[in-house]
Amino acid sequence: MIPVVFSGNRGWLYLPQEKAPSREAIVFFPAFGVEDLATRSSLARLACSLAEAGHPVLRFDLPGTGDSLGDWENGASINAWVEAGQQAVHAIRRWSGSRPTSLLGLRLGGLIASLVAQKLQEEGDSIAGLALLAPIFDGRQYMRELRALSDGSSPLTIAGFPINEELRQTVAAITPGQFTKPLAQRIFLGVPNTGKHLTDLEPRWRENVPVNSLPYPDLAEHIGNPTMSRAPVEMFRQLQEWFGALPPVSSAAKESFIGKATLTGDSYQEEGEVLAVENGLAGIWCNPLQALPNTPIVIFCNAGRNPHTGWARSAVSLARRLAEHGIASLRFDLAGLGDSPVMEKPPEELLYSKAGIPQLRAVLDAVEQRHGTGRAICLVGACSGGYLAFHEAVHDPRVGSLVLVNVQRFIWQAGTSLQASMRTGGRSTTAYRQRAFSLDTWKRLFRGDVNLGTVTRVLAMRGWDGALQAASRQGRQLVSLLRKTSGNEQNPASDTPSIIRENFAAMAGRGTKTTIIYSEEDGGRDEFARYFGADSHGFTRLAGARLVILPETDHDLTPPPAREQLLAEIMARCL
Repeated sequence: MIPVVFSGNRGWLYLPQEKAPSREAIVFFPAFGVEDLATRSSLARLACSLAEAGHPVLRFDLPGTGDSLGDWENGASINAWVEAGQQAVHAIRRWSGSRPTSLLGLRLGGLIASLVAQKLQEEGDSIAGLALLAPIFDGRQYMRELRALSDGSSPLTIAGFPINEELRQTVAAITPGQFTKPLAQRIFLGVPNTGKHLTDLEPRWRENVPVNSLPYPDLAEHIGNPTMSRAPVEMFRQLQEWFGALPPVSSAAKESFIGKATLTGDSYQEEGEVLAVENGLAGIWCNPLQALPNTPIVIFCNAGRNPHTGWARSAVSLARRLAEHGIASLRFDLAGLGDSPVMEKPPEELLYSKAGIPQLRAVLDAVEQRHGTGRAICLVGACSGGYLAFHEAVHDPRVGSLVLVNVQRFIWQAGTSLQASMRTGGRSTTAYRQRAFSLDTWKRLFRGDVNLGTVTRVLAMRGWDGALQAASRQGRQLVSLLRKTSGNEQNPASDTPSIIRENFAAMAGRGTKTTIIYSEEDGGRDEFARYFGADSHGFTRLAGARLVILPETDHDLTPPPAREQLLAEIMARCL
């Protein structure tokens, strides 16, 4: 895995070992928005597997997305994406020495890959293979899907990812009739249950080229919730066999890599690096063009299974905004998340796992090696990333400040189910109580829109927490015994509150400044109240401690005002 840049676009290049057979090069085109967050890690693993089989592979972020330059107002357009795709094809041919090239596109990336193949075909160039996984060929239908998922704002926004009007109109005008001619020497097609237009195109393609068509029944599980995403293992296995069915090819001389993989914006310069941790962690250094001296280095930890780019590209935006104020940062992926390869012996569950602590500590070592000893570090972590940042900070005096966002658990018991925890996380108890007296809530209940059973189970479990907090030491031991007997193991051990309080006090005693941020209705507030009381006075009285409750936002801080507040809180810890 090698960090590369071309024409303002950030990518990762996977080259085969010298002894591997030389096969055609492959360019990956990612999905859009949340679908990209959910599928990024599985596509990175697929790229690794293909490289091991002899294929040079290039994965990259389209203009205005991921780690590439630009934003959704400036750079995100079909024309810009097709042009970037053509540049990617030319780049991998130079870097790998391989002339035969295949394209792989997922969802909206499938549309872009097809348009790139179409453009190259018009120029007299040819694509060896075209792998289309649930490609978007019916633009109107796709836009209807996005509108159903949007927050109703203008411009159209899905989970914080805006779609400018030019992009919306261009995609909406796409029809299956534009792709009746085959665009490659052979085609692999992953067809979802709703892909009738693809099955209509398939017989037309078969008249001219071989087509391998497979069902994609688990599409929703793959592209949906990033934290719960499941890769289509069987389809990926057959896809790899399809790529490897052609005989090895001869390769020309390769272009040597000279210089660092840097991108320069108005106020920052970003450099990609494979950090020497585990099998190599994907990292992006964001350095200000005009740095302030002696400011902390900010490190962004993964939130859930979101890649280092962050939910709604928030980590990229935060890093570049910090650079405007002279503050340097590093965003990276833990092993098995985002662009980083998996661990040799991964834990059963990556999130809320202490297996990530040695990796984070090694990342701090990399920061120290790059910026020198004595430079303070500010760790920023949301949800499971906050859990990780907290546990590293407890034992690492290099951490001068912490900004933790919507941490659900500070202690995670072995054997606790992540799926069950997500189901019971929900809103805070205060939020449920407020909604209990809302006429709208009762109307939704009678319509069947409120899952009363889930809400009841959540509040029942939190009732145990209230009892634990109010009980004496002997009472806590009794309640803990009752909980074990009843099989309720969703909450930490009975002595957890005192341990957490002691850890925060110890960090404050050595000068570490901590900001805790919770969305007003986030379920993690009840967990925090177990440690420091409903008024959190036990925390706010600590030196350098600050508690911020954000109204009108969600767990991921999707609304722009919430992210602006997060930026202000990070800057307050750095300036």
